[in-house]
Amino acid sequence: MLFRVLFTNAYSPQKNLNSEEFLNIKINWLIKQNRIKDLEMLFKNNPEVGRNSKAIKFLINEYLSSANIKQACDKIEFIDRKIKNNYLDKFTIYCLINNDRKEEAELIFDLLKERGFKDEFFDDKINFLLGLTDKTNQKILDNNLLNFYFSHITNTSFQYVPSDKTDKYIWRYLSASNLIEVNNFENENIILTYEQAAAQNSFENDEIFKIYLKMNFNFNQLVNAQEIYKNLPNYKARALIYQSILLSDSVEKKIELAILLKKLFLKDKIFNVYVDELSNILKSIKLSEISEDYADLVKVNLNSNLTTKVAFDNDILHRSKIIKHFLDNNVKLSRTEKDFKSVYKKIKKNKKYFISIKDIIVLESLAVDGVSLPTDLDYTTLSSQLTVPQNLQDLAKQNQLGLVILKIVEIIGQDNISDLDPETLYFLNKILNDLNLKKIRNNILREAFLLRV
Repeated sequence: MLFRVLFTNAYSPQKNLNSEEFLNIKINWLIKQNRIKDLEMLFKNNPEVGRNSKAIKFLINEYLSSANIKQACDKIEFIDRKIKNNYLDKFTIYCLINNDRKEEAELIFDLLKERGFKDEFFDDKINFLLGLTDKTNQKILDNNLLNFYFSHITNTSFQYVPSDKTDKYIWRYLSASNLIEVNNFENENIILTYEQAAAQNSFENDEIFKIYLKMNFNFNQLVNAQEIYKNLPNYKARALIYQSILLSDSVEKKIELAILLKKLFLKDKIFNVYVDELSNILKSIKLSEISEDYADLVKVNLNSNLTTKVAFDNDILHRSKIIKHFLDNNVKLSRTEKDFKSVYKKIKKNKKYFISIKDIIVLESLAVDGVSLPTDLDYTTLSSQLTVPQNLQDLAKQNQLGLVILKIVEIIGQDNISDLDPETLYFLNKILNDLNLKKIRNNILREAFLLRV
């Protein structure tokens, strides 16, 4: 929803935000959501973005941390020459050297020093890369990704052990450049550091399982893993159970071990490292080989087990087949009216049924869409008791579509739409109806009311 508002509206809001502030909202959101391609497209379509050093540095670090030097260097074309940023200038100088444009690199380097720039580490590396000196300091500097990269490419015997303080970009670079070497499997702190880094998305999850496979266990430990693991450090217990899963021929035992490993990851609060691997393990088992006793257990733990079948409950108006009206943009009103009559007839027979706020939401939306409702169905009296925040009403009256949607996004926040309270759903729906934003309204109604099984 937020993406549509920020990137399909050509103009910034008329009030409260100027064009620069609106552009910064877009940039910050793209960075937070890690939408690299969309940010690059914004650069190409809007030269003003090149003045935002944060955005360019983000793109450079994303590609550099993936050891994709060419793509990282391509991003210097986005830099507005008016901005002064040491990090970007240093990277530009390196890219010119890397592209065999050393004279240009020296010129920018001299201009940078004339500006008062002082950095002994960088001076040492650039002089070496320019061929002005034949030796360079072998010190590894990890205060940022660029300095770490310089350390790596100029060090004759590079060795580095990351810690829990290592920057996420450096973790990614280590992984992408195959610089991760774990030789001491008895050092629990080192292994835990890698596991924690993976849990924080700074290190590839697959690398953790490669580390597990390198640990040595004897035959007795592997055969009796479900007992032996209890006496091992947490990381070794996970490694033992993981190897046992891969070696097991028994479907039931493989499933039991896979779920046990899940519990071990949960114990240290790093389960997200194992989510995809658990799903892959369970997917590797043929459905025909899974007994009824284990079927539900496998289904619950499959990462791809996203329920797609929709169930309608015609005893409840807002969960009935009437909701089909909001699922298909091409549905005919006559079809919706026919469905409504059959559902309403059933509801009227239930003397205990009362019209809920969620029902009112559906009824108001149907009315806005031109659906004829029964004359004896008085829902307006009930809806008149519900309120809409005044600030949203004011923005809607001013036709400030962009700001209204930004407010709606802010209200929903990180919550699932299905978890919003009925009063909030009501005023969101009311505002969207008033502004004729039916596609967004339908998306919200689908998330709020569809029952999936």
